[in-house]
Amino acid sequence: MMPTEKKALDSSRIETYIGIILGIVTAAIPMTWWLRATLLVVLSGVVCHLWFRHPLTIGLSHGWKWAGSLLSLLIILAISWKPIRSQYRAEHTAPEHIPGADEIAAEVAKRLPPSEVSSPQYGRVVAPTKSLPPEVVLVADETTYLLIWIAGSKTAPTVQPAGKSGYPAMELKNLSSSPVTGVTIDWSVAGPPIEKVIRSSEHFKKYSPIFDHGMYWMDNGQGVGIPAESHDHSDIPYVANAPVPVDIPSSIWFNFFLRMIATKERPPDNSRTPPIKTTEPVAMAVLKYRQSNETYIRTFHVKALMNVLPDSALLVSFGADGHVTGEVGQVDVPHRSSDNLRAQMRFSISESFHR
Repeated sequence: MMPTEKKALDSSRIETYIGIILGIVTAAIPMTWWLRATLLVVLSGVVCHLWFRHPLTIGLSHGWKWAGSLLSLLIILAISWKPIRSQYRAEHTAPEHIPGADEIAAEVAKRLPPSEVSSPQYGRVVAPTKSLPPEVVLVADETTYLLIWIAGSKTAPTVQPAGKSGYPAMELKNLSSSPVTGVTIDWSVAGPPIEKVIRSSEHFKKYSPIFDHGMYWMDNGQGVGIPAESHDHSDIPYVANAPVPVDIPSSIWFNFFLRMIATKERPPDNSRTPPIKTTEPVAMAVLKYRQSNETYIRTFHVKALMNVLPDSALLVSFGADGHVTGEVGQVDVPHRSSDNLRAQMRFSISESFHR
C-alpha cells in the first residue's frame, strides 16, 4: 500500500499560525516598547489579510471584510495601547533626583535645633530615609476580622469575613506619577520555628498534631492538612496609579494563626469577662521594585491588634466604615474548651527606615 502523500500547508493556515505565534510572543516575552509596537503592527496586517483570504471569510462581501478588519484592529489597539504607553513612559522618564548626604544634612540642619544637630545622636550627617517621601506603601485592610478555632469541631482555624483569597488582603499603593514594575515581596515570620511552637503547646498536644514538610495536621494526620511556612514569596509585575490588592501567602497566614492558637492567653469562660487585648506581629514584608530605572527596597511590618474573647461571648466583625459585617454566637456547650481561640483582629502596617 502506497503511503499517503502529505499536503503542504496553504497560505491562510500558515498566516493563522504566524498570527498566533506573534500574539503569544508579544504578550509573554519582555521587550522594548518599540519592538512590541512593531510586532503588533505586523500582527494587525496578518489579521486583516486573513479577513480577506481565509477560507472561512473569503465568501463574505467586501463590506463585511472591511468591518471585520476594522473591528479586529480596534480590539488589538484597545488591548495594547495602555501597556505600550506605560512602558514608553517608564523607559523615557528621567531618574528621580535622590538627595546626597550633604543635601540631607542641610535639610536636617534646617529642621532641628542646633544643639540636636551637633549632638552625638546625629553627628555630621546622618538622616534616616524617612525624611524622603515614599514612592510605594503597603496599606492594611481596615476591616475587623474574626479568628476562630473550636478544637473539638474544627481541624483548621477560620477567618470571617474573608477576602477573595480567604484571608485578609492588603493593598499596594504607588504614591508617585511613575509606574512601578517588577515588584517582589519576601514574607517572613519571626520567632521560633512553627513546628517547635506546635509541639510544645498544651493547646495542641491532646489533638495529636503532626507537622511535616511545611504541612500541619490534627488527629495523627487524619484531618485536613494546612500549609505553615516561615518564609514565602509574592510577585507583582506592575503597579500604576490604582491600588493593587496584595494577598499574604496562605502559608504565612496559617503560621500566624497556629502561633496564636498555641500561645495566646484565653480569658475565663464568662460573658462578663473583658477581652484580653494584645498587639501581635504577623509578618515582615521586604519589597523590592523598579521605578525610573532605579531599584528600591522597602521593609514593612504587619501587626494584628487582637481582642481574645471567651466561648460565651458574641463575636462581631466590622467593616472599614464601621458597619457590622458578621456575627458569630456563643460556642455550643459541648464544644467549649480552654483550648478554643476566638478573637477579633484588626491589622496595621508600619515601615522600617534605614540609612
